[in-house]
Amino acid sequence: GTIARWWFVLIAIALFGAGIFKTDPITDITDSVVNRLHTICGAIVILTFPIAATLANRGLTRDPLWSASQGLLIAVTALTWIGVVSFFASISIARRRDPSAGAGGPTIRMGWPNRFMVVTYAGWIIVVAAISLRL
Repeated sequence: GTIARWWFVLIAIALFGAGIFKTDPITDITDSVVNRLHTICGAIVILTFPIAATLANRGLTRDPLWSASQGLLIAVTALTWIGVVSFFASISIARRRDPSAGAGGPTIRMGWPNRFMVVTYAGWIIVVAAISLRL
């Protein structure tokens, strides 16, 4: 419904911010303002997209026009949750393997799980857009 729409506006702004604010190299111990802005924007997207997708899914599946696509909507929404959980699980597993590794770096491989998560988010957007174009 309305909450999900506005939430996605916030996510779109945060995604834009995460894209324009450059992150510091993972091996750099200094923390710039631009890096902090990237981190805040990225956290908004990473942590809240599955929640917004779930809220949107609830609203869409109640609409008779979208009811035929209910199974697909539930599946792609579940994928967003799988994406975010697998991302954080991979970080947790990597840290257990090497507790001295710190927040990130060569021994904490979070690049591929992060990309998988982003693909699940993009997949949700693509599926919802494709369904809406058919209506």
